[in-house]
Amino acid sequence: MTEPTRSSDVGSHLARLASRLSADAQFMANALVTYQSQERLNDQALAERLGLTPAMLARLALCRRPQPAKASFGDQVRQIATYTGVDAGKLANLIHEVDAVQAMNALRTRADDRESDTEPASTALGWLAAARDRTDPDQDGVKSAPEDGSGTE
Repeated sequence: MTEPTRSSDVGSHLARLASRLSADAQFMANALVTYQSQERLNDQALAERLGLTPAMLARLALCRRPQPAKASFGDQVRQIATYTGVDAGKLANLIHEVDAVQAMNALRTRADDRESDTEPASTALGWLAAARDRTDPDQDGVKSAPEDGSGTE
């Protein structure tokens, strides 16, 4: 008979799988790695920022990445939040922030590749920066828990 699998073994297997998926934009692993790079966070700091254990961070990384353009975005975020224990508002904000920075980088690349554009790159970048700075706590219908932990609104 084989020895039962230890939870630490499972955690390391999940972390390795998440690492492999980090190049695939369809998974949260990609969004998490991108966010870590943008914010200069290591795994432990990212887990702390999201209020997760390292094991739950690996579980989050293995989830399919919700697409903000879809009407089901809020529902998908809430499902992932329930499954992993991450705050739904923090998760939605992370996804939006990653998407905004990636969009700005794509605009910069296109502007560098083309000498003339119908809309100046700086104007387009300004719009995206303004969208990224949006502070509406109820954006996309996803509310985060109150900071004081009171559970009341």
